[in-house]
Amino acid sequence: MSGLDLAIAARAARPELPVLFTSGYGDPIVLKGRALPAGAIWLQKPYAEAALANALAALLRPVRDEGV
Repeated sequence: MSGLDLAIAARAARPELPVLFTSGYGDPIVLKGRALPAGAIWLQKPYAEAALANALAALLRPVRDEGV
């Protein structure tokens, strides 16, 4: 199972699950023409500690209602 397939299966069970993809590839070519799941973040390796921290903070930020 690829990481993308795992993310899709996990999101089927828990749609709110945050997903972070990391890879040494410049583009997400490992997706083979498929799109990242909505709200997922792609982080290219090597990455700085600050970039990882920012990506995780973005994923874990509470979702606000549009009307709030």
